[in-house]
Amino acid sequence: MEIFYEPDENKAKPKKQLSLIPKFFNRDIALDQEEYFEVGGPKPKKRRLQRSTKSLGKSLAYKQKKKRFHLTINRVLWAIFILLSLRLVFMDRGLIDYYRMDSILMNKEIGLDNLKIENKDLAAEIKLIKTSRKYQKQLVRDHLGVIAEDEYLVLFTDEQKKD
Repeated sequence: MEIFYEPDENKAKPKKQLSLIPKFFNRDIALDQEEYFEVGGPKPKKRRLQRSTKSLGKSLAYKQKKKRFHLTINRVLWAIFILLSLRLVFMDRGLIDYYRMDSILMNKEIGLDNLKIENKDLAAEIKLIKTSRKYQKQLVRDHLGVIAEDEYLVLFTDEQKKD
């Protein structure tokens, strides 16, 4: 309830609200009853309707059924949520499968990068074989065992190696 200042009728001052008087004061505690008036009246009390015992019993039963229904709905929704969460984690194409496939994908990408590097090295070696005569002779000596006219082939047996 708000209390406003009302000046005397003889004075020609406009009405203004006093900010010094807190709103929690009762309406009985006014400094000068002639200078103050109440805005609004006391709030009317809410009246409860009295019901007969039959309607009260039906209303109570209805509330209990409604409460049980809401509890059942909540339980069903939580059960569905838990089942869907478990499916999301553990079933095929779930989180566990996703992380397993992700690690396989990373391994395959690393293998692909290694193959690309190896292919570049092989392409460079093929180009070297096609263009360099010296490198061709070295490969023939190493892999085919070819020797030049001025070279001699010396073979050792296992018995001589042990002595």
